[in-house]
Amino acid sequence: ILTCVAIRAISRADGLPNVAVECRNSTNRHHLLKAGANEIISSEELGFRLLARTAIYHGMTRVYSELLTVGRDANEMYLFPVPEEFYGRDFVAIATMFLRYRDDRRSCLLLGLQRGDDMILNPINGEAGPVKAGDQLILLSRVFLNETQPLPTVPVVAPSRPAS
Repeated sequence: ILTCVAIRAISRADGLPNVAVECRNSTNRHHLLKAGANEIISSEELGFRLLARTAIYHGMTRVYSELLTVGRDANEMYLFPVPEEFYGRDFVAIATMFLRYRDDRRSCLLLGLQRGDDMILNPINGEAGPVKAGDQLILLSRVFLNETQPLPTVPVVAPSRPAS
């Protein structure tokens, strides 16, 4: 908690970084948020959930390990700002654009959307509604996605211009 407060105090002039912290005691979550933590990770909670999934579906540990591996040719998840060309389109239309681009190592899968504090994974039957400005795409890719490069879709979508 004190580290969060110190980071916020030091970085005011330079802009605020994303502060991710580990919370060992879940009763401290609200204190960490008040102190300036943006994301709170509980390895205990994650461990319990992984054990439960593995008990039901043998081999899931390997799936989660692969998703959390950082390195060359490892599939990783990315949050990517929604380009203007996607505004108003639905999830299926955008996912299909990514699915058509499967012949190259830059291909990726659209897993869901981040909309404010809401995470919409694998939306069903229009559950996500039309994509809006401020939404972020949740993508699975083997290659780091750079916001300045075109997205691997058919048709190719150029990066959004920064708002001025």
